[in-house]
Amino acid sequence: MSEVCEELGNNLKRKDDVETVSPTEKEIVAESNKTKKLKTSQQKKKKIPDFLKKNREPPSDGSSWFTPKPVREGEENSEKEDRLPKKKVALLLGYCGTGYQGMQINPLANTIESELHKAFAASGAVSKDNANDPHKIQFMRAARTDKGVHAAGQVVSLKMIIEDPLIVNKINDSLPEQIRVWGYVRVPKGFHAKNHCDSRIYEYLLPTYTLLPPKCPHFFPHSTLSRSVDSSLKILSDPEKKDFGFNDVKPATVEEMIEMRKTRISPEILEKLREFMNKYVGTHNYHNFTVGKSPNDKNAKRHIKKWEISDPFVRGDMEWVSCKVLGQSFMLHQIRKMIGCFELVKFLIQKINVLGLAIVALRVGCSPEIVNIAFENTKINIPKAPGLGLLLEQAYCISKI
Repeated sequence: MSEVCEELGNNLKRKDDVETVSPTEKEIVAESNKTKKLKTSQQKKKKIPDFLKKNREPPSDGSSWFTPKPVREGEENSEKEDRLPKKKVALLLGYCGTGYQGMQINPLANTIESELHKAFAASGAVSKDNANDPHKIQFMRAARTDKGVHAAGQVVSLKMIIEDPLIVNKINDSLPEQIRVWGYVRVPKGFHAKNHCDSRIYEYLLPTYTLLPPKCPHFFPHSTLSRSVDSSLKILSDPEKKDFGFNDVKPATVEEMIEMRKTRISPEILEKLREFMNKYVGTHNYHNFTVGKSPNDKNAKRHIKKWEISDPFVRGDMEWVSCKVLGQSFMLHQIRKMIGCFELVKFLIQKINVLGLAIVALRVGCSPEIVNIAFENTKINIPKAPGLGLLLEQAYCISKI
């Protein structure tokens, strides 16, 4: 029995000896694995590129290149504003263009768009960081109006913050009284106010005294027209004067304006005006009705759907007619030149090659066929009507809104 116990004790002693050796080996293996993992993690760490080491010194505050910048005072609010959701909208607005250098933004001029961008930032419709960059908010207008031209139904597209239900009121509170926002609608992300505008309606209010026949045409000396007309007609300036110009044309006196305000056109003149304006309907080459277009420029072709001349009406003591045009698109000065054909006095020369388009073809009794001359390849200088009477009434974007 004692031998068995002794043998069992020896076995247990040998087992203890094995177990005392085993943990040491495990520790060695574990330490080895830990070292490998540490080396791997160090290799994965980003290293500063060599060009940064050579050309850039470490920050003076002791932080590394990859340490996040500390948030400065006031930056927290701007970051929160950027995170506000912006939605693509179509904005409907109207404005009186008097005193503004047109619709499109221009850093050197007072424009309608510059006032809009200021109001968007002040009202919170766009973040202040994006207020001065139309591209960031994808701003685009449906029509670009000239200096002094007005609008009742202008459409602009942009990405705007619309979380506030009173955002339209806040924008109007930040705008001058001459500019008003009527409202907005949500549109698809790809909506573009200019490219997706199907057609536009413009209205020109014309005082009827401009349609009266002239008392005496005026011509500049040495011009083609002055050499071609009857010598009994009045020449604008003395040919011997070198400083002749439009200053030689005296403005109408008060008495003359009172007489002109009493003008009331006859039904025959009104019908003649409608006949002239209908000559524009259809697709024609309007290279003479804008600037910088040659007769061969395909972009000079425009399609006019309709001209509508109202019956005369009296406002105050003056008689007016409303001239409305519906077209797909218009070029710079196009409508004002179309109207201008009937407001300035020229003289009809039978030789077409020396004929600038006689503006008041109507006033001097020309045939409506004279309008067709402006659509030909001959380059003609056509005067513009004043922008004061022109209004963008409506822009149609039905297919995309």
